[in-house]
Amino acid sequence: MSSLTKKGFFWAMVPVALLATTAVSVLVVVSIALDDPGFSVEKDYYKKASRFDTEQQQRKKNSELGWQLGSELTVTGKTGSLLVTLRDRDGKPITGASLSAEAFAVSRGKEPLQVRLSETTPGTYQATLQSGRPGLWEVRVLAERGADRFTAVEKQDALVAGVGLTPQGPANTLSPSTPPS
Repeated sequence: MSSLTKKGFFWAMVPVALLATTAVSVLVVVSIALDDPGFSVEKDYYKKASRFDTEQQQRKKNSELGWQLGSELTVTGKTGSLLVTLRDRDGKPITGASLSAEAFAVSRGKEPLQVRLSETTPGTYQATLQSGRPGLWEVRVLAERGADRFTAVEKQDALVAGVGLTPQGPANTLSPSTPPS
């Protein structure tokens, strides 16, 4: 190869090298983003959006039932404890209900925890979460008793056991919304 051909080949490869470097960089960034546990997308978002009318009916049913749901999420080490109280519109405990919940730390939305809660005292239900991290959590609760079905969603700060933290603002009352899926 003559020196002119070598120079031409070198300059012809410069754009190819730049494109290859850009493509590899994009793949690395996408890989990092997809592996980030803090990044998440609502599961079955389109399906949930297409059931909007069903959600509105459930909210109406929640209002008619008048059930009140309160919760407390406590973190101890690497586990958590979810405590839920269920009361009727008069404040009396609702017993014998079947409760399930989906809970996740907002900072780790890719890692939702599905739990079934057991009644510990009349109207009080509890479950252990196999993951615990302080911070903001979202808890989606489904309560069923007979033909009655009640749903609620709450965002709350997980309390660290033994630190003496208390929730800020009004009581942790869950707002009626969509059931966990």
